[in-house]
Amino acid sequence: MQEQIFYYKFSKLNLVFILNLILSAALIYGFDVVFFQDCLFLLKIAAVFCGLAWAIWFWKSFFPHKAVVIDDDGIRIDHCQKLKWQDIDHIEYKDIKCCFATRKVLSLVPKNEADIKLNMMQKGRNPFPPFSIPLYGILKKSDEDEIIRIVTSKVYVAEK
Repeated sequence: MQEQIFYYKFSKLNLVFILNLILSAALIYGFDVVFFQDCLFLLKIAAVFCGLAWAIWFWKSFFPHKAVVIDDDGIRIDHCQKLKWQDIDHIEYKDIKCCFATRKVLSLVPKNEADIKLNMMQKGRNPFPPFSIPLYGILKKSDEDEIIRIVTSKVYVAEK
């Protein structure tokens, strides 16, 4: 199997785009004349923030964030260390409460003897297990189904 890459969806970029348009329009229209008559420094700060906001929006729009990378050797979730298939004991389907909603997550449980280094987010105090695939955040429903199909064909699925 060749390497398969699945991406996160960023549906909230439309809101960021609209906010960037409002900020840009405010700067262009003469926001500085009305509020910053004697404060050129504040106008420069607002222009820098506007430029940064546009740069981030363009970066996220043209370079999507990898959610899951799967190949024959293992699986890489986000920017974490690759987890080899033989190091995974089983997988679990979990419903996790986060941001006032219940999120569906596919949790990979490594074997006890697996020597795996965790990054800061995996060690952190959050409701998500260290190796979890956020099924709610995948770009397409077909990609979600494909991830579940591949992972369940490689690893034992534990009952809820």
